[in-house]
Amino acid sequence: MGSHYDLAIALALLIAKGDVAGDGLRAAAVFGELALDGRLRAVPGVLPAVLSASEAGLDRVIVPDLNVAEARLVPGVEVIGVRSLRECLAVLTGVELADDDEPLPMHLFGGVGQRDRASRYDDADLCDVRGQAQARRCVEVAAAGGHHLLLEGPPGAGKTTHGLGCILSA
Repeated sequence: MGSHYDLAIALALLIAKGDVAGDGLRAAAVFGELALDGRLRAVPGVLPAVLSASEAGLDRVIVPDLNVAEARLVPGVEVIGVRSLRECLAVLTGVELADDDEPLPMHLFGGVGQRDRASRYDDADLCDVRGQAQARRCVEVAAAGGHHLLLEGPPGAGKTTHGLGCILSA
């Protein structure tokens, strides 16, 4: 498994939760690395992936905008290019997005009275997180391999504890 399945996994989770109907994904392959802010990053190997999807009988692919030209080299496949998870959901549901619906860059987030975002993480260290041994280990493995991470659990379980939340958001 690699980051080129991020978009497909996110869509599968949304379909499983019942937030999105899966009808728009019938006979479709989905590729794209999902950034933490919802934007899609280009992925390597789109041409062989689309060729394999076509040979398997799929006639539609959804890829990051930056991979559209490569994906279109495969004849007989409808290629849909999207820039973000939000845009992909809009395409699948038929909802129009306004031109100004681009996500803000991460450095612009933060509320009034909060310290500068970068300075909030300057002193963050994983060794300062107490407890959450399993979550800490997952963060270490994900960071070592350059992978994304999803923590799931009920409210109050400690998914966004100060230290772990800072490290995951940085």
